[in-house]
Amino acid sequence: MKICTGISSLDNLRLIIDSEAEEFYCGVYNENWVKRFGSFSAINRRPWKNSNLSSFYELENVIKEVHLKKKKVFLTLNEHVYTNQQKPLLTEYIKKATDLSVDAIIVSDISIMQLIRNISKDIEIHVSTGGAAFNTESISFYVNNFGVTRIILPRSIKLSEIALFKKKFPNIELEIFILNEGCTYIDGFCNQLHGIRYVNENGDNLYGYSPTCQIRFDTIKAQMNEFNLDEKQLLHLINKNLHKNINCGICSLYKINKIGVDSLKLVSRSTNIVNTMSDIKRLSKAINLSKSSINEKEFLLDVKENKLVCSNFPNSKECLYSDN
Repeated sequence: MKICTGISSLDNLRLIIDSEAEEFYCGVYNENWVKRFGSFSAINRRPWKNSNLSSFYELENVIKEVHLKKKKVFLTLNEHVYTNQQKPLLTEYIKKATDLSVDAIIVSDISIMQLIRNISKDIEIHVSTGGAAFNTESISFYVNNFGVTRIILPRSIKLSEIALFKKKFPNIELEIFILNEGCTYIDGFCNQLHGIRYVNENGDNLYGYSPTCQIRFDTIKAQMNEFNLDEKQLLHLINKNLHKNINCGICSLYKINKIGVDSLKLVSRSTNIVNTMSDIKRLSKAINLSKSSINEKEFLLDVKENKLVCSNFPNSKECLYSDN
């Protein structure tokens, strides 16, 4: 299993390029796009300036340095829907990316998959979690029509389903989320404006806005304050509300490794680089233990001893990729 982590600048890349991460994904901020369409009609799912590379020149340097290390770079064009008015800028964007030899483009909108194929038959397409690949028929559709090489699965997919996908599509790479920024909702059906809290192009949180999908979490926190709940009680409320711990997945890594999942996505384009470095080390240790442990019981004991597990341990039934 490879670790795929996000980057937002060349400087950040240089801090983690020699880490255990083998794949890096990123977006490129486009001032022409923002001037014409604004920040909320976004070019990717992290549209604000401080979560993207500043230019294609920076992307070119990122690709050069990553390829020198025999690692890979993926570009995000993963908004769910784009308009016809946006297609000319997207065409220019895709052509620049392919000319720079980016290793793949991450996409949700099938019209953009077709646009990419019209431009290049060779560039790899990764289906974003926004592509909502819930079953073998949807995967077949993406593979047969657009020649995709990787599916980034929704967080709600069960281990048994992942195993089925891998068995039916052994040559298609499967990527799943791990550790960070888990969401209880289905990304492919999400119409929230991810950038609503960033009300100017610099990504400054001027007024403390949050997406409406966060309301129930804010309500739980308010309950904690009103009823003097401690952190353990708060965690119970959150897990009861979500039915599972949405921010980890490490407890399932032994099974995930056995299934043959190809890549683990560590969401980190908006994360402090120090935290990202720590997450990569933690995840790498857990991956190594998943490969070396004799059985799942030994693996769970090992990750506990190494303090790699989340607060739900040892209740692995609450793990992100549990079948419960």
